[in-house]
Amino acid sequence: MKHHQSGFGSVALIAILAIVLIGGTTVYLSQAPQESDKTPEVSQEIMNESDNGSRETGTEEADDSMVAADMNAAAEVESGSGADLDGYLLIGNETDIDGAYLPRNYDGEFINHTPGDYSYAEAGHLVLFFHADWCPSCRALENDINANLSQIPDGVSIQKVDYDSATELKKQHGVVRQHTLVQVDADGAKIKTLTGLNNTLDQVVSQL
Repeated sequence: MKHHQSGFGSVALIAILAIVLIGGTTVYLSQAPQESDKTPEVSQEIMNESDNGSRETGTEEADDSMVAADMNAAAEVESGSGADLDGYLLIGNETDIDGAYLPRNYDGEFINHTPGDYSYAEAGHLVLFFHADWCPSCRALENDINANLSQIPDGVSIQKVDYDSATELKKQHGVVRQHTLVQVDADGAKIKTLTGLNNTLDQVVSQL
C-alpha cells in the first residue's frame, strides 16, 4: 500500500514540474521581442539615414555650384571681361572717360545716323557729323576717319547726317553750314558744337 502511494506521489510531482516549465516557457516567449517586430524599425532607420544623406549631398552640390558661379562672375568683372549687375561691360580695367560702364560691344565707330536713335550716348560720346557730298572739307574729314577707323576710341560714335535733307535736325541744333559736328546726349539734346576743326579725326576726338 505504501509503495503504491509513493509511486502516485512521484507521478504527481513530475506533472507539477512539467506544468511549471511549460507555463514559464510560454510566459517568456510571449514577452520576448520578435525578430519580425524589429525588422521594420531597422529598415526605416536605414531608409531615413539614406534619404537624409541624399538630401545633404544634393544641397552641398547645389551650394558648390552657386559658389563657383559667383566666383567666375567676380573674376570676369575684375579682369574686364565680365558684365556688372546692370549688364554693362568694363573695357580693359577702366571705365570710360565719364566714369560710366560701357555697354557690351561698345566699340568706337563711324556710321550713318539713324533718326531718333541716341542710345549710344547713354554711356559714350555721340557726335553728329553734318556732312554733304559736295563739301570738300566734309569729304576730307570723312576720308581721314575711314583711314583711321581703328583709332576711334572705345565709347566714341561719329554719325553722319545728310546736311541737305536733315532740315529739322539742323534747326534743332542751330546748324547753318556743312562740316559741322555736334555732340549730343541720350535725349538728342546738344551738349556742344565742336569748333576749330580741320580735317582730321584727332581734332574731333580731342574735343570730347
